[in-house]
Amino acid sequence: MGNPCIHLGFSQYHFVKLILGGCAASASQRTAYQPVLLRGAAIKMPQEIPTFILAPCGVNCAVCYVHLRKKKACEGCRGADGSKPNHCRNCKIQACASERGLALCVDCEDFPCVLIKRMDKSYRQRYQLSLVENAQRFRAIGGEQFMRQEVIKWTCTACGGAISQHDRFCTECGKAIE
Repeated sequence: MGNPCIHLGFSQYHFVKLILGGCAASASQRTAYQPVLLRGAAIKMPQEIPTFILAPCGVNCAVCYVHLRKKKACEGCRGADGSKPNHCRNCKIQACASERGLALCVDCEDFPCVLIKRMDKSYRQRYQLSLVENAQRFRAIGGEQFMRQEVIKWTCTACGGAISQHDRFCTECGKAIE
């Protein structure tokens, strides 16, 4: 029968098993959380975001500008490489976590390492987000609760659209979020 996780687009079975708690998620389930396109232009925030959409570094890929784009939307850090930007396909942090068999960097004895600290500094300066704090909060309150809070945080209160963590604009109504 072969490796049941191959259809998920991941190269290491144990990495997927840690992330998903087994291979219960099919490719259709994996993409079911994606924001819903409306009228071919607007994107609504889904009611739930699965925990595997959180990148090892702490980035919530569900509200990344590349994931929210209308054409060739990225499946997230742990998804197939086809629609990922080059910097995500060649990410040293994701490669390190995969090599160590970790779902999240926060589970590493070296957390936060130099790579995480560098990216965290960049995200704090550019996007007012701390990847270290995201990862620590994920660990402290649990994945499902963390993702419920993320849905609330990144849903436009005016229209229910998804807000990009990178540009802080609603994908549906265009409202700027502070």
